Amino acid sequence: MQEQCEDKQVKVLVVEDNIGDYDLLLEALEDVPGCNIELQHVETIKAATMALHNCSFDLVTLDLSLPDAQGLEAFEAIHHVCPHTPVIVLTGNDDESMAVKAVGMGAQDYLIKGRIEGELLSRSIRYAIERQRMMDELRSMSLIDELTGLYNRRGFLTLVSQQLVAAQRTNTNMLLLFIDLDDMKPINDLHGHDQGDRALTDFAEILNEQMRQSDIVARMGGDEFVILAPDAAHTNAGQLVSRILNAVDRHNAETDLPYGLSVSIGVAHYESDEPKTVDELLAEADHHMYQHKRSKKEAV
Repeated sequence: MQEQCEDKQVKVLVVEDNIGDYDLLLEALEDVPGCNIELQHVETIKAATMALHNCSFDLVTLDLSLPDAQGLEAFEAIHHVCPHTPVIVLTGNDDESMAVKAVGMGAQDYLIKGRIEGELLSRSIRYAIERQRMMDELRSMSLIDELTGLYNRRGFLTLVSQQLVAAQRTNTNMLLLFIDLDDMKPINDLHGHDQGDRALTDFAEILNEQMRQSDIVARMGGDEFVILAPDAAHTNAGQLVSRILNAVDRHNAETDLPYGLSVSIGVAHYESDEPKTVDELLAEADHHMYQHKRSKKEAV
């Protein structure tokens, strides 16, 4: 299938053993303007591997239930063959938790079968390709924090400026979290700077485990971290903050280190009908972070 609506054609490998589901993808894209997408269909991981070796694809859509691979095994096989090709997982309702895990392992997005419509699929494909392109570009630049492996301040600002332009164009809402790792001075003074570095890297690992592949996670410097969550609604903020705080609590319960981690978090909301600059979002989230920090001290 091919649509001649955009200048650049997008080649997508569809790994799906159910011909009915493949036909639904074709039908979903038929009436979408500006997608110029060519689909190639295979039914197994083995056939997908051969196709990826023989041809260059802009993106792979992947069913997680295939004759020769199930669940995360299917994603790992594709990701191993083409680590720099974006992957969108297609899943049924009962497999959504598995799809979320795949995103945590590197998939760019997931879509639930039965809820896919043309505009959503076309947009997801374009976004996944662009995110992968930006990630590969950033890896080749000095935009990564050496200690934690997260983006540094420069990397974060580079990515976020592009996300803001895209969000305004597509009427997308986002969340920005500003996070301070509390009590770093006592950790450094009492246990040494090696343990201070350990606290920073442990927290970076927590964030990587909790956030989606599409989220932008960065260490801004010192003990300050930021997260931009694209396509996140206003109502998701409390859930996201709770997920991070619960993960920190689990880390503290399981560690044998002589100190625990504590964080203060502030949230800023980007809404496309009331656009804000990066600096405005950071200032708003930073303000709310200090309110959180103050409330914890007052509660002691």
